[in-house]
Amino acid sequence: MDYPGKPKPTLSTATIVLHRGKAYLPTISLTGDRLYLYSAPVYVVDASVDTLVAVLEFLIAAGHPPIPIPTENELSAAGAVLPNAVYGEGSKQMSAEALHYEIQWTSSVMYNPIRVWPPRKHPGETHKREQMQGFPKETALCTLVEFILTDAANRATQADNSFTLAA
Repeated sequence: MDYPGKPKPTLSTATIVLHRGKAYLPTISLTGDRLYLYSAPVYVVDASVDTLVAVLEFLIAAGHPPIPIPTENELSAAGAVLPNAVYGEGSKQMSAEALHYEIQWTSSVMYNPIRVWPPRKHPGETHKREQMQGFPKETALCTLVEFILTDAANRATQADNSFTLAA
């Protein structure tokens, strides 16, 4: 897909969902009107620095695959890609336990924010996104991943959450 009058975008966001020592990283596609949507494949890997850095490097090199502007039904299906791949049969339990991290890269700001959606304390609670931390643009991916894994481990310890680091 072409982006008429606009430069081809490079990866500007990535999502990492952590649960029980595994990391789930969905492909994030981009429509012509710049709408970001989860799409297949979702990469499921051990939650280790080296593995996550390798997958993020792959996603950065691939960029956001362009897709046509979806219909309402397609948009609903795209919204189900991450929950289906990540949660599967145990969606309620995993939704309550998983940590969701979003990394954003941008050329116009000095810091790349990392946001997190912490686990819900009870089933009816809505996920509230919190701003975690900003990093200079030149920060190495391994530093961002180390921050995420350390934060997840700390949150697990504080909340008796089920996240554990991969060996």
